[in-house]
Amino acid sequence: MFTEIKIDGFRLELTCPQDPERWEVHDGPVRVAIMTVRDGVFSVNAPDEYGHEVYGAYPQGEDRFADHERLEFLEKGIEAIKAKLGVTGASWNIDEGYDDAGQLTRMIEGYRLDQTCGACPEQYDVYWNDDKCGYLRLRHGHFRAEYRDEVVFTAYPNGDGIFDTDERMRYLTAAVKAIDAARRRAPDIPWEYAYGSDGGGDGGD
Repeated sequence: MFTEIKIDGFRLELTCPQDPERWEVHDGPVRVAIMTVRDGVFSVNAPDEYGHEVYGAYPQGEDRFADHERLEFLEKGIEAIKAKLGVTGASWNIDEGYDDAGQLTRMIEGYRLDQTCGACPEQYDVYWNDDKCGYLRLRHGHFRAEYRDEVVFTAYPNGDGIFDTDERMRYLTAAVKAIDAARRRAPDIPWEYAYGSDGGGDGGD
């Protein structure tokens, strides 16, 4: 049984052989999906087990593929991932994944969002190219976006210290657009001159 395989440019790495059989799917350095076989169900979720389910099927195997069917189902899973990534023109795009250090990262409007805390608060560092230029934070139901120490966007989502799943991208996108507008108005001053060497964020609300 192979433990790593490439299909259509994606690298699949076997991280658990059974109970469940689990594959990580990488597009370059970024992990974009997880494939699992559990209780007779093959599931493909992006970017992890708790993300969007992009494909489901019922192989013969219970908690692992039967050897003769493995490659067929993995290829079908990759086709589903390609469609969701927009490779085949799908309208819904996966724009998040994990880097090699295991950090969740998203690309929105050309900006990279690195999640530095998952909940209480949910917060992100925002990069334009390789320059850290912004900071996003949701705590106690108050969401704010900062561009170089200036608050440029605030909102009050349903989530308290973490976004509800159906609202996250809407608020993150609105915050990034506000940061982009501020960046276009302001001089391109490197982050360390605005925040010092410790970077952005603070301990308050």
